[in-house]
Amino acid sequence: MVKVLAAIKRFLFVALCSFLFFSCFNILNRTQRTSAPRNTAYEPYTNDYNSIQFSRKMENGTAIFSAGYVDQPYIVKLSGKIWLCCYTWSNTNEGGRHETVGISRSNDSGKTWQFQSSLEEGSGASAFYGIPFANSFGRVYVFYGYNIDNVTTLNNKSIRTDAVGELCYKYSEDSGNTWSKRQTIAMPVTQYDSLNDWHGKYQEWWSICKPILANNELYFSFTKVEKYVYINGEGWVVNCPNINKEHNVAKLTWNFLPPGNTGIRSSAMGITQEEHNIVQLNNGGFACVFRTQNGYPAICYSNDNCNTWTEPRPMMFSTGNLMRHPRACPRIFKCSNGNYLLWFNNRSMPSKIWWGRNPIWVCGGVEKNGTIIWSQPEILLNSDDDAITMSYPDLVEAGNEYYVTETQKNIARIHKINANFLKNLWLQGKETLADTAYKIAEFSESFIESAFDTKVTFGRSGFSGGLTINLALNVSSNQKTSEKILSILFTGSSQKTAIRIETVPGGTIKMIFFSNTGEELLSFESDSDVLKPNSPNFVSFDLDASNRILTIMVNGVLCNGLGTDAKPAGWARIPKGFDFSLLSNYMIFHQFTGKTTKATLFNVPLTTTSLISQYQFR
Repeated sequence: MVKVLAAIKRFLFVALCSFLFFSCFNILNRTQRTSAPRNTAYEPYTNDYNSIQFSRKMENGTAIFSAGYVDQPYIVKLSGKIWLCCYTWSNTNEGGRHETVGISRSNDSGKTWQFQSSLEEGSGASAFYGIPFANSFGRVYVFYGYNIDNVTTLNNKSIRTDAVGELCYKYSEDSGNTWSKRQTIAMPVTQYDSLNDWHGKYQEWWSICKPILANNELYFSFTKVEKYVYINGEGWVVNCPNINKEHNVAKLTWNFLPPGNTGIRSSAMGITQEEHNIVQLNNGGFACVFRTQNGYPAICYSNDNCNTWTEPRPMMFSTGNLMRHPRACPRIFKCSNGNYLLWFNNRSMPSKIWWGRNPIWVCGGVEKNGTIIWSQPEILLNSDDDAITMSYPDLVEAGNEYYVTETQKNIARIHKINANFLKNLWLQGKETLADTAYKIAEFSESFIESAFDTKVTFGRSGFSGGLTINLALNVSSNQKTSEKILSILFTGSSQKTAIRIETVPGGTIKMIFFSNTGEELLSFESDSDVLKPNSPNFVSFDLDASNRILTIMVNGVLCNGLGTDAKPAGWARIPKGFDFSLLSNYMIFHQFTGKTTKATLFNVPLTTTSLISQYQFR
């Protein structure tokens, strides 16, 4: 009996110790969990700048198809690793005779591509601007325009053959190996059709909007124009409520929205309102983006399934600054995480409305109260060949990876995008980014004052990829003339001035580049009136050597070139004659009518998002 009682006591003692141990462990674990971020999707990410610079290079993309003319490479993912891409192509030129819609396919998730077929004979009437859609039971549709009457002249003059035609589609049941007969969707004749050059006999229209599935129904938008060619445009939306469940195409229902005689347009937007493209919002509404020739893209919203739309207005960043964009395609994308991306060009010039499709910039969008709040922009793709243009993109998500397509009008490519780069874009301004590993020098106010007109040496690991210079400074309100304020970096060989920074009357700051022989290559100023007199200011000069881009941010706002001294853009091309690899580790500080309180150098070009973080946590 004594032994039994002793055993019971030992058991109870062990149980009590175990209970106390696991209780303490759970309390501690619960405390740790509750102190961690609750939404892990919004944890900050560290930038990999080598990866970002590599993915920015347009030439590093994978070719899908090339020809004399290639446009709108749009992709749908099918079963397994099969991706199908459709595009408009010909052996001649855009708008020429015998355009057709081509199909290429990848069997390895976009790594390699093989041409499959064309939807219409390339020797016949023109087919143009195909947009693909894969439904729930494996059928893939391609909607496209078809110049079924082969209209090639107007008033006895040759015209573009991709501006006139009917809305058609074909579908495939075997992942694009074979295609159905051509089907036609009758578009209503509306006011602009009746007023066009053919008085409604033929319709002028095209679409750049890949179909979306919203509420299990298909939607895509297109643009009609009143006069040849591309004069007075307006947007329309096609809706098919049963395409995701109906096998018999003869029973498909086609609706055109908004109802009535007038499409999506605004008298305030001018004669160019084109290339309408839509997304569904998280709240069930829709957003529509389109191009103008006023120097900015436009956006409007619908809260009743595309039946009515708000008055279109110019698109703006969250800072309130107007977005810059030429007469080019601004594409809006909705991602699986519920956030948005906008593809645009971040510059414009009224005298050259088509100009400026390189580099490509992107904004991240977050929905708030039924509208989209847009981040400040980042460079997505670039070619340092200024003659290159890129446009008509698509976005593909595969797991946690992002891809974009684009065309320079003769080569269609696909690019893998750094996922953390995009995640940081949606996080912009919310978290600090861990970029301290790239910091190579930091100078305090006392050090700067003690080092006026003296060569200051700092450690570095090369500037061949670029650099970032952050300045905290106060500027005197009575400044009358241009004053050198901060730095001169020297070349390693000739000791000639390489970069100089100066303040300019009117609240402006500029950067000047020199060749190794002392020749001035570029002088580029920030936006005017951005430096606050007799107040703390924070200025970042971001120099991407690999892509030859200079951006300037002042007090957390990226310059966009608008203001009293408007420029085509708020960024500049760094001349090819400037050699970053020759920059040494020397800097000279100069006294000026103000005060430099801090200077920090990084041996990489930071992203816009990181520059904002540097400002917020300065």
